[in-house]
Amino acid sequence: RTEFSVWGSPNVFDGRAYFPTGNGTFSLEKKGQGGMLLCRDALTGKPQWEKTVSASILCRPAVDRQNVYIGTRDHEFFAFNRRNGKQVWTT
Repeated sequence: RTEFSVWGSPNVFDGRAYFPTGNGTFSLEKKGQGGMLLCRDALTGKPQWEKTVSASILCRPAVDRQNVYIGTRDHEFFAFNRRNGKQVWTT
C-alpha cells in the first residue's frame, strides 16, 4: 500500500525497490503535499526510507551505485543516497 498513486514503474536495484508516487491524477496535481519517493525491500516490501518532494514524480527513478535520481512535475530534479535516503542535491 502507498499513500499516493504510483506513477511510472518502480526501479529495483541491489535488493531494493524505488517507487515514484504523486498526489493527483496523471495530468493534474492536487494542492498540498506533492509526492514521495518510496524505498522498499524488494523481497519483503518492508519500508527502508521515504522522501517527500515538492510535486508528483511521474517517471521511473534512475539508480546507480550511489544515488537514486528523480524529476518532479514542477521541474525539480533530485538525487538521494540510495542506502539512507539523504538528499544529495536538487536543481
